[in-house]
Amino acid sequence: MEARCACGKVHRSDFPEGVTATTQYGPRVQATVVYLTQHHMLPILRTTRILRDTCGVTLSPGTVVRMIHTAAGNLAPTVARIADAVREAHVAHFDETGVRVAGKLHWLHTAATPNMAWVGMHTRRGQEALDAFGKPYSVWQIVPNGRGYRELFEMAEGHRTVPSVDSIEHTNHSIIEYHE
Repeated sequence: MEARCACGKVHRSDFPEGVTATTQYGPRVQATVVYLTQHHMLPILRTTRILRDTCGVTLSPGTVVRMIHTAAGNLAPTVARIADAVREAHVAHFDETGVRVAGKLHWLHTAATPNMAWVGMHTRRGQEALDAFGKPYSVWQIVPNGRGYRELFEMAEGHRTVPSVDSIEHTNHSIIEYHE
């Protein structure tokens, strides 16, 4: 690496260990990108503008997407542990809610206990989406005995509660609300 100082002198040095490209972003920038896009659900372009305007960091949308994918890969073992914990919980809540992604309807699938939540996004709802998530993240895998939403909802016969669903392991009492 070489740079000319304002005084006119040329300085040469090696890249620090771990730096493999001429432009690289550290863990704070990466964490901020993930925080803004995933926790605050800011669009990618808005996130790039915020970092440019507040920190002078110019990121391409592709760089932001790569940072999000890297974080997702790093969090995969934690997500698997959350799925296991929800599966073993005595009480859990499952839902699918429509949200807009780039102007198109997607479905946010959740499996939650009072202390943790598993979340998955898909373009479809119901069994097709659950099958697409795959192990170990699929809600299909989280629901005890491999029961899916549709099967549980069919037990509820529409908009009524079910006081007990004895066939579900680890469950002493279930209330299921089904809506279309």
